[in-house]
This record gives sequence, C-alpha cells and structure tokens, in this order.
Amino acid sequence: MTEPPSATDLVGQKLLSAEEVYLYKIPPLKTAGGHRAEDWNLATPLKTCSLLVEQHGDKLLLLFRHLQDPDDPNSIQIFAQSTIDLSSSSTNQPQKLSLEYFVENVVDSSRYFVVRILDERSGREARIGFGFRDRDEATDFRESLQFFVKSIKRREEAEQAKQHFAKEYDNNQNLSLQEGQKIHINLGSGKKSTISKKDSSSQESPKKAGGPFLLKKPPPAPKLNPDVSISFGDIDLNADSKTGEESTTAALGEASSADDDDIWQDFEEAQEE
Repeated sequence: MTEPPSATDLVGQKLLSAEEVYLYKIPPLKTAGGHRAEDWNLATPLKTCSLLVEQHGDKLLLLFRHLQDPDDPNSIQIFAQSTIDLSSSSTNQPQKLSLEYFVENVVDSSRYFVVRILDERSGREARIGFGFRDRDEATDFRESLQFFVKSIKRREEAEQAKQHFAKEYDNNQNLSLQEGQKIHINLGSGKKSTISKKDSSSQESPKKAGGPFLLKKPPPAPKLNPDVSISFGDIDLNADSKTGEESTTAALGEASSADDDDIWQDFEEAQEE
C-alpha cells in the first residue's frame, strides 16, 4: 500500500536557488569521452534564467525560469524543467536510473553541466547545457544533488527495514486457538504415567526439594572413670560415692552378722532343750 504524500512532498523542499544561469543548445556528442563546454559557443547563450532546485518526495525538480516582462517580477514562467526520478527506468536501462542519466559533468569545466529535460506536453526529451557564473554556485548545485541521492538512499533503507519487520511479524503471528477452532492430539494406545506435583516433590531428595538436612544421631556420652576425681568447690563427687558404697557395705555386713547371731542363738537354744 502506497502511503499518501506528506505536506513536504506536495509543497517541495527548496535545496538551491540561483539567480542567474546560462542555457545552451549543445551539439551532438562527438566522442565517448564526454561533453565539452568549449563547443557550446559560450558567448551566446540560448537563454538566461534563474534556477530553482526542489525535492518533492522521491523526485528532484530542476526549474529553469525566466521573466516574460523584465519590469514585472510576477511574470515569471518556467522555460525548461528536468525531473530526476531515481526509481524510474527507461527502455535502454531496465534497472533504476542513476543520477548521471539526468545530469552530466562536462570534461573541461567545473561550472557547466548537461541536463536532460522533458517537455510535459509532448513527452519529448532533450539535452541542454547550462552553467553558472560563479564556481561556488556550481559547488552548491553538486551538493544539492548529493543531498537528494542520500535522502533517497535513506528512504529505501527505511522501507526495506519496514518490510523486514513486517515479515518477521507475520512469521511470529499469534498461534493461539481462535474461537471455535479445535485441535486433535493422537495419544496412541500406550499408557502414559503421570506424576503429580505433590508426588514428584515427595520423591525428590531432601536436598533437591529444599528440605532440611538430616543430622546423624549424636554419640553417647563417655562413661566416667571412677578413679578420676571430679569436684565442684568443696564437693567431691567421687568421695561421696565411695563413702556411700563403704557405708552400704558395712551396713550389709552388720545385718548379715546379726542374722547369723540370731540363727546360732536359735540353734543353741534348741540343743539345750
């Protein structure tokens, strides 16, 4: 889809305005080396005009204008016009035309050029020569041509990038199911086991699942050596234990001897009877 022309394209962007240029009727090209300004009879120009260079979109217009009435500045008319369209082609050149197809430099001067003009009423093309009085104006004219060529290149690059992104968008279009659209999946005859999130998490190792690490059972406390004395201040734990053991042994000994005395006493009494 072609975009509508912008306001700048319709009005035009002025790139150069020269008050005085000289137009010449040029003879046929004699050699393949190029045109020579010295063959144009420079002292007698065909017409003295002003030059206006305007860019309209992807076209560059060279407007050679003159005053029908020298005393009336509003009587300006176009004497000749050249339309430079680098996107067009010709019968001899099927590819895009270059700038040199429309504007050529002469081989013997930097102030004179050959330009291809078009009669819009008849559609006929012709070539005429023109030149500037001042070399600086000729330099400005070349710069305006280069500015136009670069702007066309930027437009083409922007259009290529736009088409590239549009193609990428088409390739990455939305693949979600539309309303009423169905999708069929052939699962086959085999059974597939599924593991829920809960089951899969329970089968994971504690470390992988993020749970706490299992610690080993602590070793048993070492047994106290009875020969080692442990004391807290004035309290001797081993001393108390030894004293308790000795007192317990003595008490058991006294009780045993007392029982023996009772038994022997009973035995003696039985013999006396």
